[in-house]
Amino acid sequence: MYQYDVIYNLFRQYKPDIKKSSVEVYARSIIKMKQLNKFDLLDEDDILNYFDSDEAREKFTLSYIKNNLVSLNLFNQIQNKSFKKIKSRMVEMMYAKTDENSKSRRDLDNWITKTELIEVYNRKLHELRQKNITKRGITSIDDKTNRLLQEILIASFYILIPPRRNIYATLILITNKTYNNLTEDQIKNNNYFVYVNRSKKFMSLGDWKNSNKSGTQIIKFENNKKLNQIINLFYKFNKNRINGHMLKNSRGGDMTTNLITKILNNFFAETGKKISSTIIRKIYISENPVAKELNKVMKKADIIAQKMGHTSSTSQKYYYKK
Repeated sequence: MYQYDVIYNLFRQYKPDIKKSSVEVYARSIIKMKQLNKFDLLDEDDILNYFDSDEAREKFTLSYIKNNLVSLNLFNQIQNKSFKKIKSRMVEMMYAKTDENSKSRRDLDNWITKTELIEVYNRKLHELRQKNITKRGITSIDDKTNRLLQEILIASFYILIPPRRNIYATLILITNKTYNNLTEDQIKNNNYFVYVNRSKKFMSLGDWKNSNKSGTQIIKFENNKKLNQIINLFYKFNKNRINGHMLKNSRGGDMTTNLITKILNNFFAETGKKISSTIIRKIYISENPVAKELNKVMKKADIIAQKMGHTSSTSQKYYYKK
């Protein structure tokens, strides 16, 4: 039973409302927890005893524990078990105030500034430019150079625009004409990179974590000259990928979310840190002045809500009136 395909199909069958990308994460979590063999996945008390242990809290971040508890709760719902304690624990952890905004040990080990990330990015970009592939008349490049070009494109998505999770692995490269002929369901259930022309292109993200609530997102690049140039260069040498996955592994197969992490690790390896999309997202938010100010306001809102006996989200949803 504890095989990825079996768990994945169970989730898809019994929880069809959950996005495919989330199901993939939850299924992997179940398999990994089973491999660890630290507790019985169908015993609620055994599960909670493990997640309350010093071993679990030392090994995993708060968000990682929450993610696994979500996976276990869904898994046991499918087994016709109602694990109320697990659901209650998830809520407790979501609103735990103590260490939510402090860096974990893993964060501290790998933390650098956005400036340092940009410095590495610019050095890699200079390395690519030294190969003179932007000259007119050059119609092909060797595999090694194309891999570097793809790595720079991936890094650009994390450095030049607000960084998302590893969703870029799922992008399908298409033309604007093809996009306009897609059905509503195709747009809703997939992620596309739409190349219109040299000055215009966009991402259409229908399959992402909160798309069930927020719908398809459109991300445009017209005002980002640097990213637009890199995309044009990538497209020039990779037009053969149209109607397939935009990003490929070294063997020509489709990119995976795990491989995105490895590529980021290698790309920023000279920092001596293990850089992933997660740490980049944390750095981006932590250094963003708007996010800093919002965090201060939210902390004040949490204190008010706590005194009133509810959460700040409840305040905004039910009590705040314009």
